[in-house]
Amino acid sequence: MAESSMRKTLRKTPESDDDTTDRLSALPGCVLLRILSRFNTKEAAVTSVLSSRWRHLFLSKTSINLNFCMNGDASEVHRLFDLFIRFAIRVLGQRNKAPIRGIRLRVCHFVESFRLGFESLLMFIAAALSTYRILNIEVLVKMDKTTSPCCVTFPPGMFLSEALDGLRLDLSVGWNVPEFVLFSNLKDLHLLSFRLVDEYSVQRLLQGCPSLDSLVLNMGSLNESEEGVEVQALRVSSSSLKYAFLG
Repeated sequence: MAESSMRKTLRKTPESDDDTTDRLSALPGCVLLRILSRFNTKEAAVTSVLSSRWRHLFLSKTSINLNFCMNGDASEVHRLFDLFIRFAIRVLGQRNKAPIRGIRLRVCHFVESFRLGFESLLMFIAAALSTYRILNIEVLVKMDKTTSPCCVTFPPGMFLSEALDGLRLDLSVGWNVPEFVLFSNLKDLHLLSFRLVDEYSVQRLLQGCPSLDSLVLNMGSLNESEEGVEVQALRVSSSSLKYAFLG
């Protein structure tokens, strides 16, 4: 159907020898979004210069993929991270009514000075969870090996959703499970590099997931400078759970 519509549109486009003719703008919106779906969010935003109709189209992508992995000049890392956070907040804050199916956030070489900006971005993700029927969220944070361990605070809204189906948290930073968790429809939960800072955090999280089918729990080791608790037995109890991997 999309290909047929595209052919009709292209036939209506006047022939021109002018190299500045904007033929991309003549393509149907569904075709443009299909093209943009092959790019991550930053790459899709860069393509906005190609066509007037593409200018804000990247804000309609159903999958949001935000990636910050600084491998260049270390002196530029803080400025670039600030730009990344502002861009990511724009993607979420200026979102139109187009649905969001998934959000993937990846930050490498995380240092303590990133914390406030990162937590601000998490608040926008929490707001998106309450507005859109997001099905999957993945957050991956890898600490920089040259920095001291730190903790981040997740907003309570990050753990409240009636639609979320899959949640994957791969965090080498410390974090706490909120006191109240409710994922009514969550089926798959992956907690990787998880640091046990609260003896009851895992069970509290599971109690808020009444539909959970699959759990992957990979415990991260605590450094000497990190706070944590040591337990002899970890309780994992869920009436709906069909598969569990503990490592």
